[in-house]
Amino acid sequence: MSEVATARPARPAVPRPSLSATTAAGPESPVRVLHLEDNRIDARIVRKLFAADFPDTQVTQVSTRFAFLGELELRSYDLIVSDFSLGAFDGYEALGLARERAPGVPFVFYSATIGDDRGLEALQHGARDYVPKGQVKRLSAAIRRALGENGERRRLREAEADNLRLRGALAEALRAQGELEKKNESIPRLENMGQLTAAVAHDLNNLLAPLMMAVPMLRESVPDPLSKRLLGNLERSTLRGAALVGQILSMAQGGSDAPSDVPLAELIPAILVFIRASFPPAILIEENIPHDLWTITAIPAQVSQLLLNLCQSARAAMPSGGALTVAAENTRLDETAARLIDGGRAGDFVLLRIEDTGRGITPEALRRLWEPKAASPGDTGETDLALLAVRNIVRRHGGFIHVASVLGLGSSFRIFLPAKS
Repeated sequence: MSEVATARPARPAVPRPSLSATTAAGPESPVRVLHLEDNRIDARIVRKLFAADFPDTQVTQVSTRFAFLGELELRSYDLIVSDFSLGAFDGYEALGLARERAPGVPFVFYSATIGDDRGLEALQHGARDYVPKGQVKRLSAAIRRALGENGERRRLREAEADNLRLRGALAEALRAQGELEKKNESIPRLENMGQLTAAVAHDLNNLLAPLMMAVPMLRESVPDPLSKRLLGNLERSTLRGAALVGQILSMAQGGSDAPSDVPLAELIPAILVFIRASFPPAILIEENIPHDLWTITAIPAQVSQLLLNLCQSARAAMPSGGALTVAAENTRLDETAARLIDGGRAGDFVLLRIEDTGRGITPEALRRLWEPKAASPGDTGETDLALLAVRNIVRRHGGFIHVASVLGLGSSFRIFLPAKS
């Protein structure tokens, strides 16, 4: 699985330098840079360069073809900086994908293996510049030229976005009115379903409680290993049933805990300790949780449930093993970037990435992912219910979700949770 590391923007206390884009409709937005690099040391050097010379930029670093494509689909970028040699994924292919998915975005090679011959060929194929590794000052100058030339393109893009927003305002208002009318018609039915679901869940919980109490007592009275193993299976099934009941109650009741300030930099690693202990050794878990994550206002138990559900869904998608990546970063979306995400909006968010190298989701199943009977990364109805719980928790906290998947390569869930203002 790809490992994603991001140079994250600090909350600005003073006006940003001149590289930021300013629009008449609102405040400045950061310049976004996508850095394709699989060497941690070189990635750190480039991040330090941007932090020192271009403090108003937001740099996202990826290391694989899958992660690179995912970022090009998710957000718009103002500059791409790329290594040339990336194992089976080379610079020419990266340049071709960028020209296809993000035409007009300046592309600069920073590589120890490109050379003048390859560099000139790259320029002929659309690269803006090439710089040998180690020549940091030359790289800084190339970045400054590329960003300066790209300023006009940013302004034209934002003007076009404003125009599209105005043209679509009336259509959106009419659509919203129709959806509101449909929702108003379904409210009584949904309320009745919620009451029935809660009642059934309480009854199931009462049925499971004696089993959970009896297993530890029986374990002390059975001497043979086979009986102990059967009791262990019974206990695990009972615990899974209790967790499933908890999910049903959470969806039916919306949770009763009061929201509080949640430091995700502490919460996520604590949950990953449990996940590592319970997952099979065939699944490699990679973690990238920075210490400077913004705080969110949320119900801690539901955020924990969200992460557990997505990790369990990833586990179901990798029955023979694979890699699970859990990452987080601070991110700021402007109106243009938010429109690329279903249900997205502009603002400051903590972005959670849960990515697996499983079998992936078919396009048809991906379109129907949030329907109760839809196909999903797993084979059981439990996974479907877990994903529905994820969607409800994210909506309850004012966030939104972007899902990408490629058959045979894996799936990526990106959860945007609003940062505390």
